[in-house]
Amino acid sequence: MRTRSHGTAREDAERTRAKLVAAGIREFARSGYEQANLRDISSSAGVNLAMISYHFDGKAGLYDNVVRDVVRQVSDVFNDAYQNADLQLLQPEIEPKRQALAGLMRPFLEMATQEFPPDWGWILMREQLQPSKAFKLVHEGVVERFLRTVAALRASIDNRQPDHDDMLRAIAMYGEVMVFISAKASVQILMNDMSAEVRGVESLTRTIIDRHLA
Repeated sequence: MRTRSHGTAREDAERTRAKLVAAGIREFARSGYEQANLRDISSSAGVNLAMISYHFDGKAGLYDNVVRDVVRQVSDVFNDAYQNADLQLLQPEIEPKRQALAGLMRPFLEMATQEFPPDWGWILMREQLQPSKAFKLVHEGVVERFLRTVAALRASIDNRQPDHDDMLRAIAMYGEVMVFISAKASVQILMNDMSAEVRGVESLTRTIIDRHLA
């Protein structure tokens, strides 16, 4: 009986933590770290404000867990793209490698064309512009893997090992997709004025890849 009671309490605590993290992602994405309101987070989660200190030792601890969950979400979103990239690195054909590059960039570029982008994207963008103590989690869990995989694919197209130029190109490609996200409102207006043939994520992806593989 004690074991069941202890298990129930632990499950309740995990559910409370999960609710606070989910509410935290929404609030930090919308307001940023400094302006995020813990009372709004606890209210959105439907739990007592004191639970934030109890479970996370305050705002910084909650944000650290939020970023960890964001990194997990991003890993889930990109999982298929990375698996395909790893497979194409072992193959000699060039076009599948280009498609693998497109698959890596597509989730980022989709944010620039979506009316309501995922909250994880805004947290990634905020961390790029104003790095917090949690930025290392973002860099190691999201950015570094993206850059190294893009650099490796670019080099493999020429059947060689990646070098500094490949990494610089990968950084430039990452920078471009981040700019598209930050300029989302203008991107949507400008692309709406374009013909259907050149509008959309695929056209953006193809343009970036063509320039950096030239």
